[in-house]
Amino acid sequence: MFNWFNYFRHSKKNITSRNLSTIPNFSTGDARINFVLQKLKNLIQKNKSKKSYFNILEIGAYIGMSTLKFGDVLYQEFGDNFKIFTIDPYKIKYGTEYKDAFPTNIIQDGYVHILEQKKIFENNISRQIWKKNHTHLLCNSQIALKDLKKNKLFFNFIYIDGSHAYSDVINDFENSYDLLNEDGMLIGDDYELSYNEIFSNIDNEEEKKKMFNLILKERESNGCLDFRGKSFHPGILLAMHKLCSRFNIQKSNDCFFLYK
Repeated sequence: MFNWFNYFRHSKKNITSRNLSTIPNFSTGDARINFVLQKLKNLIQKNKSKKSYFNILEIGAYIGMSTLKFGDVLYQEFGDNFKIFTIDPYKIKYGTEYKDAFPTNIIQDGYVHILEQKKIFENNISRQIWKKNHTHLLCNSQIALKDLKKNKLFFNFIYIDGSHAYSDVINDFENSYDLLNEDGMLIGDDYELSYNEIFSNIDNEEEKKKMFNLILKERESNGCLDFRGKSFHPGILLAMHKLCSRFNIQKSNDCFFLYK
């Protein structure tokens, strides 16, 4: 088995001069990440007397906006006594395959292209005082989570913001939960609307059927649908609807979360 835990290396020739602050239209003060950070801080304070070391797992690293904030909080609270693992293949999923995307521009439709994301992410991490406390797993989450489990690595805090396709959300949630320490927290992004928030507000049976079929059709997409002016991710909505029957999942600030 490939040793992912020694994989992450910074290659100067692969590091771009760009960093987070040079990318337009991205704010590290986003309300959702601030909500996630507050949950992290609350968890640390609640368990600080029992925890001398803290592990975080982040699924979906993108260009490192949340990773940088997590690292700063942990460094302030624990010094060098923490570890952050991030998972991101930096490829786009087409059906069941992961492939490279070929950019025409660095920024398009508000997102940094996939080939630049990894370079920007590595550059951002390389500038941090806690960079040696970070390990990146350059593969899809299905592979990475299995390897983490085989290596018996467990986490106090797991943040899921990877693929929003239904099957991937189910996989990420269930396998992440198995890696969660007792008293740990799992939290995920982009849970804008729940199943009940949509269907309890539709009186017409034909409209309900039409919306359900649309959600079902788009469940493996990473894109959004619209319900009365609010965007939502159909894969996350359906995944949470299924998982809520087995897990005590809470919803707030467009996030899903639970404690173990």
